[in-house]
Amino acid sequence: MVLEHLDMHHLDNHVVSFLKGADAAATADGLDHNPVDLASKPQVRVDMLNNNNSQYYGDFYLGNPAKPFTAVLDTGSGVIWVPSVKCNSHICKEGGHNLFDGEKSSTYVPPDSLNDKTNAIHYGTGSVHYQMANDTLRFCDSKLNGNCQSLDKNTLTIPNQAFGITLHQTPEPFKWLPFDGILGLAPSKNPASVLAFLKKSGGLKKMLMGAYLSEDTHRTGSLSLGGIEPQYIAKGHPLYWHKTTHPGEWAVNVKDIEVDGKPLHICDDKPGGLCPAIVDTGSSLLSTPSDMAKKITPLLKIDKKCANLDKMPNVNLVVQSGKQVIRYPLQPKDYVLQMVNDTTDDRDCELGIGPMDVPGKKIVIGDTFLRRYYSIYDDDNDAVGFVRSVHAGETAPPAHPLSSVISEKMIPVVTASMPAFLLPLIPAQYHPRRIKKVTHFI
Repeated sequence: MVLEHLDMHHLDNHVVSFLKGADAAATADGLDHNPVDLASKPQVRVDMLNNNNSQYYGDFYLGNPAKPFTAVLDTGSGVIWVPSVKCNSHICKEGGHNLFDGEKSSTYVPPDSLNDKTNAIHYGTGSVHYQMANDTLRFCDSKLNGNCQSLDKNTLTIPNQAFGITLHQTPEPFKWLPFDGILGLAPSKNPASVLAFLKKSGGLKKMLMGAYLSEDTHRTGSLSLGGIEPQYIAKGHPLYWHKTTHPGEWAVNVKDIEVDGKPLHICDDKPGGLCPAIVDTGSSLLSTPSDMAKKITPLLKIDKKCANLDKMPNVNLVVQSGKQVIRYPLQPKDYVLQMVNDTTDDRDCELGIGPMDVPGKKIVIGDTFLRRYYSIYDDDNDAVGFVRSVHAGETAPPAHPLSSVISEKMIPVVTASMPAFLLPLIPAQYHPRRIKKVTHFI
């Protein structure tokens, strides 16, 4: 089966953040020597529902009384939008989505005469038009305060959060999607993001997030706010930090992509030999501009019926960290999307690495990578961290980071321990999920 990939990466204005510090060199001791207090529990944890390994979305609440919405929890965007009763599109009226009605909220601040312009976000196959308004936004702990039964305990409240109320939405692709909107989790220097209003309100003691993306569609992932969740981190594996490179985005520098241990030199012609990249939980794939993808995908010859997975090469994403680079390995089971037909039990396979052209010709470090590596977003110190994740039923391999100096002119390399939206739309008879371990992958 061939999936139809929809270029849904956000073309809204990313405004971005450059925090201090956190240029920590990676060490073989990893987590114990990195500036995150693992004993610090998150203030709130939000389940991230897994939609076919393509999007991860969770619940939040708007207004008083609090009305629930589901949205893609999206580190690649600084915008929040939800469908509203003002939207006259068929998808709003008949699409089964939750609709925001400001007249029913006592804390709603409608668009004023200075802020009533209509904004537009254009996606690969559709668009959203919206106006900005303000109201109270809440996150309720999915484990301790399910369905937000209490507004006082295990709840994170953000007063006067800015968000978009839609006036028009195209049928495609929203009629296919099980969530209502987008919740932007860009850094706090992006003025409309949730983190910007969280920082302003002082709601978090630590401006820290952790994101675990499940590989099994029957299991939830988790977004933690104010701390991280060590149970999703492979024991003994090191955490590597990368300073963000631009304000308002979780932006890092990629040095190269390697296939079967061989560098492809995709960034050699870029300034400083580095490619700009965005860490984006709202994009399905690990994607590169089309010209780079032409160097990568021909080397990843995949049998659509998954017959050659044990013969496919490993792929390394090589990311700058201070004066060194970190090589993050992905095995075929990590970068191949496997689907099972519930009727025939046949498997179909597609690459989770592909082309996507976004402004600035950026590499998008999306869910293909973020399933394998737990990601930490340190807004206080302008840094993103990655450490190998551990999934249910999985035994992580021993940690064995290696470093070597290639030459005086080359950057030292540390190897991380081995083991947009881009939305695939899948026919109803298929129930996509990651296949459980196949012995020849181990």
